Amino acid sequence: MKYLVLVSYEASGESAERVRERAKDLIGSDANISVRKVSGLVTSPQEVFRRWKKLGKLKQEMFVVIALDTQNSIIKSKVVSLGTLNASLIHPREVFNFAIKNTAASIIIAHNHPSGSVDPSEEDLAVTTRLRDAGHLLGIQLLDHVIITRDSYKSLREFGLW
Repeated sequence: MKYLVLVSYEASGESAERVRERAKDLIGSDANISVRKVSGLVTSPQEVFRRWKKLGKLKQEMFVVIALDTQNSIIKSKVVSLGTLNASLIHPREVFNFAIKNTAASIIIAHNHPSGSVDPSEEDLAVTTRLRDAGHLLGIQLLDHVIITRDSYKSLREFGLW
């Protein structure tokens, strides 16, 4: 029997061979194991925070779109709006133009709050609603909107804010 082991081992620094050895220890030494590196998978808002934490240190707002495939693997990400000290103007056109060009099945949006507050503004909620509705029409699901600060984050979906 052949086993396919999908492991995100880039953060641990382990080689594919070491992962294969550990899998054989767990499954059995006679198992035929194929190991493939999975590095662009986004499974949680914590992962978004980990990957885009640098946004929290910036002095102006930046709005990022993360294009995902059907497996929630990152296709590409892009800053689609640079804001002022405390505001970022964003339109669905910029967000979904990027998503469509990159054949995204879904997107996650993220932006920073230089103020340090993870609480969404009324504008954040309004933008999220507009993007969610536009995505529904286009068949590109908005999975989450993550607000990032220097030390923390807030997932609007996780907290039921939309």
